[in-house]
Amino acid sequence: MGAIVAIQPQNTEAVMSDLGEAERLFLWLVRTWVQGLNQSIDVDHEIEAGLMAHRIPEAMTAFDGLMMSIATCAARNVDIRRRRTSEVSSDEIILLRDFGAMAANMRPLAEAVLDLMIDGTGQKIAADNLQRMSDSFASAALVPAPFRQLKRIPQGPAAQKGASVPEVHRRPSSSGRVPDAS
Repeated sequence: MGAIVAIQPQNTEAVMSDLGEAERLFLWLVRTWVQGLNQSIDVDHEIEAGLMAHRIPEAMTAFDGLMMSIATCAARNVDIRRRRTSEVSSDEIILLRDFGAMAANMRPLAEAVLDLMIDGTGQKIAADNLQRMSDSFASAALVPAPFRQLKRIPQGPAAQKGASVPEVHRRPSSSGRVPDAS
């Protein structure tokens, strides 16, 4: 029997400034890892430095396991943007929602979402590593909002006449920093 999972409407967009600190760090980690893979460079030291700056070096092993399971068991191409790109892809939104669901103790939802992106045993490995990562983030008070409201892309004739996108109400950000994405 299939499952219906609605994580993010197709007509939603996000930019980095819409995200909280935990989500920005998570996305920076994902983008850094993928950029290193694509350019055949070792980025472990950058990722470790980013995790150390947030007092969660123990998350490195779980993060690497998560990314390896996505890279080796992806059911389809996954759209991960470059580090300095401010727009967030729909696949990145799915990963962020998945991370938030796991942090909110909604593991069945997180596993169902991972199943849309990852085949077979890779899904279980990814879920286990994502759980360990979210636990590490929580130990440093970096808790993602599982279903943060994002901007809606206007549809129909009003969109063509220059209708504006409703403003997103954001929570105040904490004083922590995401590592430089150079």
